[in-house]
Amino acid sequence: MAASVLNSPGRIFGRAHLQYEAYAVDQIVSVRTQCAKGDGKTDDTAALQAVFDAYAGCKIIFFDAWTYFVTSTQDPGRHADDRRGLASAPGDSGTLEISDIIFPTVGPPQALLCSSGGGWSRSRRAKLANQKQKRLAPLEGLITRCARTIKPIAIHFTNSSSGYFEGTWVWNAGHNLDGTTGHIQLSLFSGRRILSESAGSRACGGLYVENSLHIFIFGAGHYSFFMDYDWTCLTANNCQSEIISIDAASRVNLFCVATVATTNSLSIGGSPGIKAAGNVDRFQSTFTSWSSS
Repeated sequence: MAASVLNSPGRIFGRAHLQYEAYAVDQIVSVRTQCAKGDGKTDDTAALQAVFDAYAGCKIIFFDAWTYFVTSTQDPGRHADDRRGLASAPGDSGTLEISDIIFPTVGPPQALLCSSGGGWSRSRRAKLANQKQKRLAPLEGLITRCARTIKPIAIHFTNSSSGYFEGTWVWNAGHNLDGTTGHIQLSLFSGRRILSESAGSRACGGLYVENSLHIFIFGAGHYSFFMDYDWTCLTANNCQSEIISIDAASRVNLFCVATVATTNSLSIGGSPGIKAAGNVDRFQSTFTSWSSS
């Protein structure tokens, strides 16, 4: 097992949920005390960037539980005069740690890049969502289908980066925000949500691994709920044939993986590796561990 995922006693690395109880109050700065409105309407781009410029690397920046509307890239880096729109840039070193925050979008963006890593180490408990704000007019007695193709990238690992993600959801959230009655079906199609060009260790989900080494995935869930808009495949657990695929050249370690409504929980080199039917645990199928090495 790669040393990068082990702690000093030689056990698999992990961290408890951050509480920040060891820090004094004067080591934390609230963005609301620094002119950020957080009302979901006011453009807080400049106010938040001013907070990053003044306090990144020297204080814990606290986002009060409000909605902060931004219209351009935020740079939480170390250089106030070098806004490259990255979490870090080539040659930078240090730690960027994010906890308990959601990055949604409003409206139909053509592209979204929530974070880009060029050497940063940890981003934790973040939700990355593409939320469409759209009105739908239902037709009485019919299912209204609204289909749209979106092209956001939620996370981009550059070729010198690595990351530790825990409790992270990366998904398209399609909701009819007006709460109209009737059967409304909103269909959203997107391509790559996580783009990883990293040569180092990383963990990600949803999942096809090709020509990769030192991939470690802990506690992942891979679910499929319908096929061609038909939910009946949930009963037979065959909405798709495979949901995790690993080629024969890769070296991967999987721990505590759950799948739903797929024939094979794991496929290796194009052939069934772990069949879901043999590992049913109530709603889902689970396996404790699997390693290709």
